[in-house]
Amino acid sequence: MLVRWVIQTRQPFTVVEHPAFRALIEATGATLPIKTADTLSNRIKEEFHSRRAYKKEELARSSQTLALSLDVWTSENQIAIMGIIGHWISPEFDRREKLLESTEIYGPHSGENLAEVVLRMLDELDIAPKLLTITGHNAATTGRSAIAYTTNSSRAKILKPFWDHTNSVSKACPTIVEDLSIYWSLDDLLNDVRNAEGDFEDVNIEIRDAMERGIQKMNKFARIMDDNLLYYVAPVLNQRIKSSLIVSQMSEQSSGVIVSQVREFLKKDYTPEPFVSCEVDHPRPAGMSETM
Repeated sequence: MLVRWVIQTRQPFTVVEHPAFRALIEATGATLPIKTADTLSNRIKEEFHSRRAYKKEELARSSQTLALSLDVWTSENQIAIMGIIGHWISPEFDRREKLLESTEIYGPHSGENLAEVVLRMLDELDIAPKLLTITGHNAATTGRSAIAYTTNSSRAKILKPFWDHTNSVSKACPTIVEDLSIYWSLDDLLNDVRNAEGDFEDVNIEIRDAMERGIQKMNKFARIMDDNLLYYVAPVLNQRIKSSLIVSQMSEQSSGVIVSQVREFLKKDYTPEPFVSCEVDHPRPAGMSETM
């Protein structure tokens, strides 16, 4: 109770050494359990670490994804403090909100300093892979912190290739000739994340499952493409591509079937026209022999 009283009423640790406080405790007939400021400080640290460990265990047990909101303010004694609150939904669909961090900020309120606080907290509580969003009250400071974190987070590492892919497609305004390569490169990205291969070896199971659902949805569009041979005919008619793209991306059997279908399609729809001579027989003038 003494530790809680000191924390909640914001008493100085030296209060337990003050003669008036000791006299008050003795007047009640109780024994002062903590007699020095150093002992009180150690007890508070023990209480903090105990509650921190419980919070970490609670997050591991009850959260799959997590959103953060944070703010920075200056206390009455002119100390800069940053607070971070976690928001998540438990497996029982209960909304949870917990204070995850409240710490002094050393140095300027720059995005880099704030990001360092966020990163340290994410690492201590082992929740970085669960992070969805960061919301800050002040865009000039906490907003930069969120950006600084996002730039360095594993989630950004996953999303950046998809952003680059989408951005390049939007700028290029591709024709039907490029449709297959666009689809297959996106399919390769999704599969790499789902299988935790290449640059995505450290991806957690939740993100891999999300990619699996994305692949399932994309496959619906792939079946539509497969039913329309024109998506395969277009690159084959391109002199720079021909059948090389299909052969490189599909199995030998599948590519052979597609190339054969394309050839049959082209023979059927583009049959050779009968030869028509451009020479015209003109009537011979009267009195002109054939040898003239």
